[in-house]
Amino acid sequence: CHFTFLWAFVLLEFIVQQVLLEITPDEGHFTHGSWLCILQAIASCSLFAISSAVVMNGAYVQFNLLLDLGKTLDCWCADIVENQDFISGIQSWNSLQALLKCVGREITPCFISLNLLGYVGFFVAITGSFTLLLDDGLEVWMVLL
Repeated sequence: CHFTFLWAFVLLEFIVQQVLLEITPDEGHFTHGSWLCILQAIASCSLFAISSAVVMNGAYVQFNLLLDLGKTLDCWCADIVENQDFISGIQSWNSLQALLKCVGREITPCFISLNLLGYVGFFVAITGSFTLLLDDGLEVWMVLL
């Protein structure tokens, strides 16, 4: 639910940015070039929605995987406290430690990739917003006020 809300918020911000880029205060009609710009904005929003959904879905899967690994470790600790069989606890700890190491080794590239894509997307959105604010042909300050 939190990931969906965050994705919808970022997508809404991108759509607003694209709409503000297409506003032309002096023209009241659409020309062939402006229709092309509108189609480009729609395609851009669609591609952003799909790519950001893929990144957010990957983050969601990774979040739940790490959460479940934490629960597995908690269950192991609870089992040791309840049974107090330390010999089988050492053997099961070796298996659990091997699982944690294996998952940690395999999830590292995914974690780095998701963080990198998230940072790139964030900086692209921020750069687009600042470019929009600094555009001389568009009075964004009047629209915002």
